[in-house]
Amino acid sequence: MNLVEDNMILLAGATGRVGGATLATLVREGARVAVLSRDRERAQATIADVLDPALRERALAIRRRRRRLRSASRRSDASTRW
Repeated sequence: MNLVEDNMILLAGATGRVGGATLATLVREGARVAVLSRDRERAQATIADVLDPALRERALAIRRRRRRLRSASRRSDASTRW
């Protein structure tokens, strides 16, 4: 039984070597994969590099927006409560 076949998987950090290998394995196993990256072009390049042309339609590059961080004083207050 294949657990990923016909499922959509969000994969963050896939533009490196380990992430690229993970992307290729998931797609070969039948999953559709959305690659989240701060740089959409880099994610598209990774998809092109690691996947055969016939499998590229099962992957999608998505630019991940950067969340605004809370102020440093609020973060330090939160860490002292632990």
